[in-house]
Amino acid sequence: MRAVRKFLIAAIDVRRLEDVVRTVERGAAIDAQTIPLPAGARILHVALQRDQICLWALVDPDAEVAPVKAWIIGTGHRVVADEWRHAGTVQIGDFMWHVFLEAQP
Repeated sequence: MRAVRKFLIAAIDVRRLEDVVRTVERGAAIDAQTIPLPAGARILHVALQRDQICLWALVDPDAEVAPVKAWIIGTGHRVVADEWRHAGTVQIGDFMWHVFLEAQP
């Protein structure tokens, strides 16, 4: 049986996201969080909830859980790996933030 679960992506104050984004790989502004995502999870939605970026996924609650990096990238910045999968986009003020997930092993 599958279930819909919520995963917190940005455990930071998103109103100050610009202050915590760091610069790596030729000036690409990105921030990464690790989330415990069950194998085979199907991403349903990414949104802002109570000032935090969250991801909802359809999961098998009994599936093995693996840490997956979720990258938060602002519009205009480089996506540094082709194998990342776009999970969703959220708007915070005047900024658009795109959430990408690294491929699960």
